[in-house]
Amino acid sequence: MTGWSGVMSSNASGDTSTSVTASSNRPNMSGRYEVDGYTLKLTGSDGSEKTLSLFLPDAGSDGLLVIDGNNYLKNED
Repeated sequence: MTGWSGVMSSNASGDTSTSVTASSNRPNMSGRYEVDGYTLKLTGSDGSEKTLSLFLPDAGSDGLLVIDGNNYLKNED
């Protein structure tokens, strides 16, 4: 079985805008996660493990979440 992952990013500054779109097929995976201090440990159902750095925003804020150097903001839908 395969799955799909993708990302789209755009940025506008003045009269200039930039967009990037990427996608890939990848195997479906399931597993579990564990947060311990500033680390996020991912364990796949196949036993594979990956540890990422994790910096959480202050409780109750819409601040920046950083996972392994990648920045994420809350999506207001």
